[in-house]
Amino acid sequence: MIAAAAISPASARAHPANNFVSRASCLIDAQSVNKLTSATPGTLSKVEILRGDHVGAGQVIARLESDVEQTMYEAARLKAESDAIIHAREADKDNADKKLQRVKQLQTNNYATLASLEDATKEAIVAKYALEAARLDKDLAIAEAARLKAIIERRLIRSPVDGVVTRVDLHAGEFADATNPVATVAQIRPLMVEVYLPVDAYPLVSIGMQARIKPQEPIGGSEMAEVVTKDPQIDSASGMFQLSLRLPNKDEAIPAGLRCTIEFLD
Repeated sequence: MIAAAAISPASARAHPANNFVSRASCLIDAQSVNKLTSATPGTLSKVEILRGDHVGAGQVIARLESDVEQTMYEAARLKAESDAIIHAREADKDNADKKLQRVKQLQTNNYATLASLEDATKEAIVAKYALEAARLDKDLAIAEAARLKAIIERRLIRSPVDGVVTRVDLHAGEFADATNPVATVAQIRPLMVEVYLPVDAYPLVSIGMQARIKPQEPIGGSEMAEVVTKDPQIDSASGMFQLSLRLPNKDEAIPAGLRCTIEFLD
């Protein structure tokens, strides 16, 4: 946290936009609130988080039942990793090629018939295509293993962000799909500060400006934030416009959902 004392009170008061902050509405909110659903309908086998848990981006928060898919994947993986059939077909082709060379030599010296040469040629061709088919089967097995792995991955529900679990709606044994959230994860590092100011302050604030945010009690304290968006349109009914500021909240000491006050800094 950046100490408020780093900026003198005089410099904060000197900014002309502070003449309007008494009329401002200031709310500290989560960077994002993510309702996590299952891309694949199914029964939950395990929910691995509780409300209040901190989770990382990519962390598995729940799993669907996938015993059948897992077994199919293991079989496909074993087939994809095995080169036994390819080695056998390579040996067949090698033998067929050597036989063809022997028959050609014998036929040249009139010790073999033309029919035997034709048969040896056909065997060599068949062995060649059998080897190509074995290699194709291996490529297909690799693709099948990748497909089954992707299916299993879709039966895992992961957090898309670093955040905090704010709700757990479904538990093991319950049915999950794309319409029913399993859990909700709020990203609170950084936080977003939504500020509504009167139109008179519009020309006085700009993207990149720094401001001191003071959360309501009992949290209190202050932390620096930076203006990241400025509404291009004024709300005609209220005569207000919206600013969004990014508040780092590196130690996650400030929860989302707090009212706040704001002071702009030169």
